[in-house]
Formats: sequence, C-alpha cells, structure tokens
Amino acid sequence: MWSQLYSALASSLVVRFGLLSYYHDRFRQAVVYKYLSRENSVKVATRKLAAYFKQKLQENNITYRVVDELPYLLERAGDREELKSVITNIKLFDKVEFSFLFFFFF
Repeated sequence: MWSQLYSALASSLVVRFGLLSYYHDRFRQAVVYKYLSRENSVKVATRKLAAYFKQKLQENNITYRVVDELPYLLERAGDREELKSVITNIKLFDKVEFSFLFFFFF
C-alpha cells in the first residue's frame, strides 16, 4: 500500500533532512486548507502527534526523531508540565546532545 501511494506521489514529494515533505509549497497549503483549517484542528493534530511520540518514549523506543519532535510538540501544544517531565527523563539523555537542550531553552 505505501509503495503504491509513494509511487503515485513521488514527483510531488521530496526528502529533506530525512523527512518526507512536499516539493511545492502549494501542496502543503492545500493539505493545511483541507485538514487543518478548522479553528482547533492544529492543536488537536499537535496533541495527537505528541501522544504518538510519548508512546514511543514509554515503550523505550527512543530514537533521535522522538528526542527531536516530542519536546517541540509539547511546547507548541502549551503542555509545559509534560514538557518538563519529558526533558528531565534520563532516558532521553542517552540519545540527545547537550547542545540540543541548550538551544531549546536558551
């Protein structure tokens, strides 16, 4: 299923820094308009993504992507207590460099 979808959209997608993105900004704008234009939809999507990455953290499936995305998503969602809990989790320090945390807070 994924390979068929990717093949159909390959000319409209690009990989940047290991992440799949849209080749043209108009594609991104169309997706935002279609799925994120309602008043609360961005916050709901942000919380769903944060929940996904929190689950990975709880399962000890800690990757650089979890380390990178989870603090950002929690901060963006305004969940400061959960953000404090996550960034003080010692398991994250196995994967993160000090410079990342320094940049995030200062």
